Amino acid sequence: MATFINQNSHPQPMLAGIPLIRNTVQPSVPFVNTIPLRVSQPSNNRQADTLQPRATHAPDRRHVTVKDRRYAEHNNQAKPPKKQKLAKTAEEEGVTVLKIISFNCKNAKSNIYALHDLMENNDILLLQEHWLFHAQLHYLQEIGKCTNYAAKGSDEYDPIQPTFLPRGHGGVAVIWKNEIDSQVRPLDDGKERIQCVEISGKDQKLLVVSVYLPSTGGRNSTDEFLDTIDQLNEIITKYQGTHEIIIGGDLNEDLGNDERQNKRKKYLQQLIEDYSLGYENTGKTFIKTNGQECSELDYFLYKSRHMEMAEKEVLKDVISNHSDHYPIKCEVKIGIPKRGTNQNSKLQQLQPTIKWDKVDQDLYLAIINRQVDAMAESPVKTADDAELLISKMHQMLTNAANESSSNKSKYKAKPKLKVWTPIIKSSLKEMRKCYDIWSRNGKPTNPDDKSYQDRVNSRKEFKKQVKVEQARERDREKQEILEARTRDSKLYHKLVKGNRNRNRTGIMDLHVNDNLYSGDQVIEGFTEHFGNLASAEKSSQLKDQHYHELVEYEIKLINDMVKSKETPLATQTELKKAIKSLNRDILKKGLLTPVFKNKGDRCHAANYRGITVLPVVNKIIEAIIRDRIQPRVLKDQNPTQRGFTAKSSPLNAGLVVEEVYRESVDSNQEFELVLLDAKSAFDVVVHSHLMRRLFHCGIDDTLWRIIQSMHWQSTSAIKWEGMIADEFPVSQGVRQGGILSTDLYKVYVNPLLNRLQQSGLGCKIGNVLCNTTACADDIALLGKRPPDMQVQINISADYAGMEGYKLQPQKSVAIHIKPKPTKNNCEPEHYQLGKDPMPNVTKSTHLGIIRTTSMRQNIESNVEENVKKARRSAYALFGSGFHGENGLDPESLIHLYKTYISPVLLYGMELLTPKSAHLETLEKFQKKMLKQILSVPMSTPDPAVYILTGILPVEAQIHTKMMTFFSNICQQSDNSVEKQLGKRQLAVKSSGSHSWYIEVQRVMFKYNLGRAIDMLNNADVTKTTVNQIKRQIANHWVNEISVIANLYQGLKYLQTDNFMAGKIHSILKIKRYTNKDRFRIPIKLKLLTGTYSLQPLRYKIYKEGNQEICNACSQEVETVEHIY
Repeated sequence: MATFINQNSHPQPMLAGIPLIRNTVQPSVPFVNTIPLRVSQPSNNRQADTLQPRATHAPDRRHVTVKDRRYAEHNNQAKPPKKQKLAKTAEEEGVTVLKIISFNCKNAKSNIYALHDLMENNDILLLQEHWLFHAQLHYLQEIGKCTNYAAKGSDEYDPIQPTFLPRGHGGVAVIWKNEIDSQVRPLDDGKERIQCVEISGKDQKLLVVSVYLPSTGGRNSTDEFLDTIDQLNEIITKYQGTHEIIIGGDLNEDLGNDERQNKRKKYLQQLIEDYSLGYENTGKTFIKTNGQECSELDYFLYKSRHMEMAEKEVLKDVISNHSDHYPIKCEVKIGIPKRGTNQNSKLQQLQPTIKWDKVDQDLYLAIINRQVDAMAESPVKTADDAELLISKMHQMLTNAANESSSNKSKYKAKPKLKVWTPIIKSSLKEMRKCYDIWSRNGKPTNPDDKSYQDRVNSRKEFKKQVKVEQARERDREKQEILEARTRDSKLYHKLVKGNRNRNRTGIMDLHVNDNLYSGDQVIEGFTEHFGNLASAEKSSQLKDQHYHELVEYEIKLINDMVKSKETPLATQTELKKAIKSLNRDILKKGLLTPVFKNKGDRCHAANYRGITVLPVVNKIIEAIIRDRIQPRVLKDQNPTQRGFTAKSSPLNAGLVVEEVYRESVDSNQEFELVLLDAKSAFDVVVHSHLMRRLFHCGIDDTLWRIIQSMHWQSTSAIKWEGMIADEFPVSQGVRQGGILSTDLYKVYVNPLLNRLQQSGLGCKIGNVLCNTTACADDIALLGKRPPDMQVQINISADYAGMEGYKLQPQKSVAIHIKPKPTKNNCEPEHYQLGKDPMPNVTKSTHLGIIRTTSMRQNIESNVEENVKKARRSAYALFGSGFHGENGLDPESLIHLYKTYISPVLLYGMELLTPKSAHLETLEKFQKKMLKQILSVPMSTPDPAVYILTGILPVEAQIHTKMMTFFSNICQQSDNSVEKQLGKRQLAVKSSGSHSWYIEVQRVMFKYNLGRAIDMLNNADVTKTTVNQIKRQIANHWVNEISVIANLYQGLKYLQTDNFMAGKIHSILKIKRYTNKDRFRIPIKLKLLTGTYSLQPLRYKIYKEGNQEICNACSQEVETVEHIY
């Protein structure tokens, strides 16, 4: 790992690496003679690189063809006028115009003169492809006078021995002048292709990122490209709320060429669109070998709220440039006081207040008497003389007051230490004592002086103790997470979440309709948004007023009817059960917290949902009521409703949709899928209509009146960042977060599902009606004939108008399902949602699963999306620059992977059942992530990873999830759609069918688990049965992996006898090791997995040391047995 040499360094995050920075003040020797111009070729004598003669001027390669001129003319016509260069005005004191250069230099050694010229007149240089390894990064100190840098080599996480270095490649760096050094702080975000620094301004912070995205042509170039983009995604998410962001570098994609589209470019454009990043196309920056400018690959991407930035400029006149890229330049106006400017000039002009009660009066009189006699003899003949005399008297009194007062100079306190112990206190006391002795001796600088030596040594000891205590604090946090993992799961998840969100902050601006709220006014914006949702007058969508009046009249009659019925008092058992189920920490009343939906812009209120925390007493009452009304609600609930239902999940609703896709392939027929989206469904429930539905559901006693009173004249208040706004009335909606809310909404929407089922329209598989499926407010309609589908849409729209909620015409979409993807796009059917046309799309998300026009595209889209989400989850949890050696121990990281990342990677895969290439994509991501956690090379045999971590291959995990889900279906009632479909498909379909139930049958045959139809008809499928199935699948893969591992010669020392699924290898269990041993684990793993480079191999490659003799003992041949 790179080291961070900085006396004022900040404590680093627990799960991240540390970049490299050194003070690089230019030495006194001549500049040119200190720089080797190229990496020397391998030689036996290992001599250092030497300076080679070269021409001082590069050939002019600015060859422009007629086609290029036309392209440039077209761009100039299409673009708006260029922004002028930024200039600091007289009124902007403390504001600096930073000049930033981004340059892919293609070898910093051979292009050193161009780098020197660029740094001479600019402030910051973002460097890509410096071709320096970790051991060579010190060469960057020769680029310019008085510059500092933060850099990463291509071998950042696996440094190459400096005794032999191959041809360089890759690498990024950020170089800046010492004038702004006190405002620059290197950050640890990103891997070897990303280098970040933070610049602290007067009232804002700037994040500068140098990035080098992989070029095309490599074996894994696309995967590396997507991985680097996901790192940028995490960095932007982390800093966008508090920093202005500039990302500069070689993106290796031409964003101005719309004709060339590929997966890489679409992924990059999606990042730009998601975060509204700005960029300019101002000219080609890449040059072919024949000297022709061919594409624009270098960009500045920026996200700014208040930063002023000039347009990108392509520098084609750097005659010393030997790279095939032109440098690009931008200017940024930011409040950064440069070194040498008088930052406190105004403060120095202000005179301190005289404390007259502490003035030495005798000294004050003596000073005045000494000077007043001379002033009294001064002649005063004119007004000017009088004014001069008064000025002298004023100055005399001021000087006398200052000299006789005890005012002390203003002291600017240093930042307090985050850790404080008796040892640090003692070290600080000793350091101050040595400093006093050194001061009394005249502050000598002779290294042989004892007081000077004591001062230096005491300061080093103090810093050492501070670093030791900071490390202990980090270890304490890690240990707390480790202990909580096995002792208290709630505390464990709380600590992990706190560490994950440590650097995330709230939003600064909020858009509500056409209004903008900033700073402390954000909470007022949320109050307006959720207040409007809770107001029936402002957000109601009732279309049938007469029906609404009838409902109100019926509610009055129901109210009189239930008054006469009594409800039994709550028993002691019910009270105990209700109280035990509560969260004891919730003590405040009716507080609504806005929670981001993880889609859209964080600065728009519409992208937040309100989660309400109710009073404890209300929760006790709701818990009792829920237990009493739930049996009646479930009895009346439509079987297609799978949301918030025991022994069910969103995947149950997704299975019906998936089976229709598979039926389309089997029958070679086309189907229609319509996804309905209700706007703020929970927030716009009309209370009177809800109470009417409850009465019809059979709740006709005092419980009905209690539920009505809980919603009558209720209020909420916004809680945001520790502040609580004024209350606002809630006249409609069921509160998300309430115990009763989900059951009440299911009652509210249940008549719509009944109507759709009773219509008999839509899709049928055999004799099983599959025309609709629902998970709370997410409703999907399935059909085969377009007229039937339009009738189903009309039924849904009419019900929405009657009950007062709105189906959004732009978010409610239709998808035309085809047996297989075809290039010939036929004209899809057009549907109407009320008076508005419904969009026809080729891709949409339903219950977390992407639905497209065919089963094959479903699998492809979801595999890519799951890998992206899992990768971003990993970077959000571990940090975008995480590596196995710079965070928690491997055991904890593996546990975090299984808890947070693996579920994201495999979500929905038990329904989609990917095969071959798609399965390999998932497996490839898992193996890469686990090898990164274990800090072993990517060439490590795959069986070793499974044995060490106890994690089975992705295929085994998907089969386990499939059988668990199928066991859940077996336990459902006979009227469930999933069970009816299973019995039909297993009885009718052949072994070659694409049906999901036939896929389950194949899995059961593979592991000798019996027949699926027998299991489906068995009502006694218990948890014990499910555990037996899991064990049988795990044992199959354990035996197979163990057999394959025995075939690897390098794994002969890795024991497989104790290999068990779900159990990590004993070498990773940290309870047996000290903190030092924790960092020795990667070396031990390399020895066990046969990836450690022994001396015979090192000599063969590097010609280092003796041919086979161990360098440590110089006696025996170095083998694994010898090291053991």
